[in-house]
Amino acid sequence: LTRLVIFKSLLSIYDYFLHRIPIIKTVYKATQQVIKTIFGSQSQSFKQVVMVPFPTQGAWCIGLVSSPAPKLCLEAVDESLITVFVPTTPNPTSGYLMMYQKTEVIYLDMKIEDAFKYIISCGVINSDEKKSFLD
Repeated sequence: LTRLVIFKSLLSIYDYFLHRIPIIKTVYKATQQVIKTIFGSQSQSFKQVVMVPFPTQGAWCIGLVSSPAPKLCLEAVDESLITVFVPTTPNPTSGYLMMYQKTEVIYLDMKIEDAFKYIISCGVINSDEKKSFLD
């Protein structure tokens, strides 16, 4: 209990100082907000894990469906689009925000947490432990 109190106190002091440094506070606040949004326990940021063609046709990448595309974009192409966040490895807080036609997206039966583990580990940690690499 004492360690927890001391740790929280140190973390509060660290947080206080980072919010006071002019250039760092901007980056720190933005990073905190992204991390809370993506990894927060109440977060419903992403709805589904998908595979999308990225960066070219024939290559596939794990992506996360975030929302329908904005109305302005739907009207511009006159097609039904969904917004997919394609995170980069090993830092999933950066990535590409892409819009795909629903027919281009393959929906996966994978938990969002498992997708993040797979991405952060550069593909080493796989939720499907039953299959061997050579199968």
